[in-house]
Amino acid sequence: MKALYEELPQLFSNGMYAPFAERKENVVQIELTEGCSHSKCTFCNMYNSKYKEKSLDKAKKHIDAVFNSASEKRLNQLERIWIANGDALNIETIKLNDLIQYTINEFKKYVGELPRRVALFASTKNILSHSKEGLMVLNCGGTCRNYLSLKNTCSVRKFGTKKGLDLIYWGIESGSSDVLGYVNKGCNADDIFKANESLDFSGIRKSVMIMPGLGGIRYANQHLEDTVEVLNEICPEFITLIGINPNPNSLYARKMTQEFRDKFNRPLTDEELGHQTLDILKGLNFDTKVGCFDTSMQKFGRNPYPFGSYEIDDYSLHRRDEFVGEQRKKIIK
Repeated sequence: MKALYEELPQLFSNGMYAPFAERKENVVQIELTEGCSHSKCTFCNMYNSKYKEKSLDKAKKHIDAVFNSASEKRLNQLERIWIANGDALNIETIKLNDLIQYTINEFKKYVGELPRRVALFASTKNILSHSKEGLMVLNCGGTCRNYLSLKNTCSVRKFGTKKGLDLIYWGIESGSSDVLGYVNKGCNADDIFKANESLDFSGIRKSVMIMPGLGGIRYANQHLEDTVEVLNEICPEFITLIGINPNPNSLYARKMTQEFRDKFNRPLTDEELGHQTLDILKGLNFDTKVGCFDTSMQKFGRNPYPFGSYEIDDYSLHRRDEFVGEQRKKIIK
């Protein structure tokens, strides 16, 4: 079955996108922003339009239209909410909280029960644009301390249970400050650690995106080591590995081409990319779920040796080493 936004294209922008897990039939997608407020990452051509966000009134009308237009069959399948597009966390705290709670309320009205999960994309910069207390508000819809005069929106008061933003898809890409600078990500490793402190304080869970191969062979060791260090510090619940696959016209691709001509840098080969992906997996020391998918699920990534989903826990570290060994044999073949 198509994603809801694919069934109702008239209600969404041409740049509407959701990660694989949020395109499923049990997810309702809501689009609050278009474009990207940063729009300077050298590898990314995903959002071609200028950044803009819907007004409060237009956003609520959009939310109403999505639920009104969904078929009864679709409504009966819904369990989760995805808030798009790629920069929804750039919305100011009070407004975003209002829209999240409005969407949850509409979900309950149309579906008959509360959503199991509310998720959106986030960048390090946008996480840091909210205070720790503000992120906590987004997680629960209001606080007992009446932060930002949001006491009346408290989800516990409305629904009898805490319900708000509980998962972010965080585009970290690399734990190396040098690599992040190379691709003009707009943050460094220290920013990632600060953002993580705020998320841990708020209770919002993390699904992190990492890009094996980012920065090319020149930064390969640094990218690997620093990324593993960051991941082991922030311990996300989910990790998606998305091999770098830049648009040929992107600044990243043009810069890499010139560096290759100058014998200064080059992209990783498929074999090197596969090994770096597995080395990241092997370096993790916490429980998590890892995904490395082919283009049928992750169309923007370049994963020449995908392995689907893999779960790491305290009881499978030995099994993980065996799994990594099995995957390396596939690469060698």
